Amino acid sequence: FLNSEKNCSILVWLCVGLALVLRIGYAVYSGLEPRFPDGVRIWDEILYFSKYFYLEEKTLDMPMLLAPFGLLKRFLPVTPAWVILTNCVLSSLTIPAVARLAKQLSGKNAAGPLAGFMFAIYPFFLFYSCTLLTETIFLFYLIWAFERMLKRKYTTSFALFALAQLTRPTVIYFMPVAIVYMIWMEWGEVRFKDLDIGPRLFRLGGKAAMLLVLFILILSPWMARNYGVHGVA
Repeated sequence: FLNSEKNCSILVWLCVGLALVLRIGYAVYSGLEPRFPDGVRIWDEILYFSKYFYLEEKTLDMPMLLAPFGLLKRFLPVTPAWVILTNCVLSSLTIPAVARLAKQLSGKNAAGPLAGFMFAIYPFFLFYSCTLLTETIFLFYLIWAFERMLKRKYTTSFALFALAQLTRPTVIYFMPVAIVYMIWMEWGEVRFKDLDIGPRLFRLGGKAAMLLVLFILILSPWMARNYGVHGVA
């Protein structure tokens, strides 16, 4: 049964459904309100953005959770429940990426549903998806970025890495590793095999530079904000 790719795909989406039920159920049980000081602070910053279309000078949090909901709050009756339920959905939709990574890394179809099930029921993932914190949306972007990287979809991967960086400021330290990985994986591709080492490095270096430019362009509005407010990007 688990040797069938179709059956495993069905099981992965059943895991997504299970995760969604568990997360929404726990969120409703917990009250759909910010329960920790960080969550209260993040909600206050969302309210500030909805009023002024700008994040306070003292804001230390990255904007990917604050700005979208702050913008929606300007036009719709957004409450903390909206943010928490969105976290629940994003946590559940991380499971297909987890399953694909498990399958690609292990070479076994059965690894996908197993990894997806473990992600669905893991207590810490369940807990954080029901809070008004950034961990869940960060994992969503990061895991999908790794999945796209293993599929050699580098443009999408680097865009997702940038969104993850705009959620929690840690991904930037991984980018040199991502560039080295891309060059290593592309080195033996057919379109480069007839080139000498110099031209091959030049072409791959150009591709790496374009990916880094994409990464920086996505970060640039937040970097400009930081420079204007604090004098550093």
